[in-house]
Amino acid sequence: MLRSLVGSEMCIRDRYQRRVRGTTFSGMATCSALALVVLTLALIPGPASAAKFFFEDKALRPLTQIARRHAMYAAGDVPSGSGAGELSIDLTFSTKDHESTTAHEDHASTTAHVIFFHHDELENVLKAETDQTFCCTVKVEGKGYGCAKDGEFLPTYTPLYKTELDLFQDHPRRLNKTVSVNKTGMHYLMFSHCESGIDVIFINGENGWRNAYGYLPGELYYNLPFFLAMSILYAVAVLVWWGLVLYFRSD
Repeated sequence: MLRSLVGSEMCIRDRYQRRVRGTTFSGMATCSALALVVLTLALIPGPASAAKFFFEDKALRPLTQIARRHAMYAAGDVPSGSGAGELSIDLTFSTKDHESTTAHEDHASTTAHVIFFHHDELENVLKAETDQTFCCTVKVEGKGYGCAKDGEFLPTYTPLYKTELDLFQDHPRRLNKTVSVNKTGMHYLMFSHCESGIDVIFINGENGWRNAYGYLPGELYYNLPFFLAMSILYAVAVLVWWGLVLYFRSD
């Protein structure tokens, strides 16, 4: 864009110099077309910051997490469209010893934890991590989610969705799941490797955060009026410039 604007300035300067020398500027149409192209390109939208993510051998190392968050709308709160927001997961998990590319058939399994929860549970999740009850959280009938520790059931956090995948080397597992949002707000998706050792979990596939109006993250939705106004402003600038080009075409 900067290089194109510099080109337009050179055209204007060249036109001025030619007029001072008393010559006719025959390249007026060319310079006008260049400026018009510059303004038109400004109207072309760039790639959107869509809430859709692709994983290609994303490494989840021992005792680490990968987390993402986006604002999602419940069905009754969506600003446009209809229906609740949805989280879609289509991922394949596999594992191998990160110090070697060969598999060890006798190696014990490694577990990948996948958790999706609302912002209201964030403090409980952080507390569970501090208390070392995050990874052992399970759902117990009649008690809800919690962790059995030292013979006592400790309530932890309540996710919208939680699953654990036991992985063996050379035996990848696929997770294909769609979770609907029932409460508006920020939501978190966490992939956790709770075990120490040498096995690394590799993630391949995609996951998407789709609201009723599309894949634009909820926290960016109310920026749309600003970008619409800017698009209209650029369109008006293009029309004005083209009008001036036609008016002065004989110069």
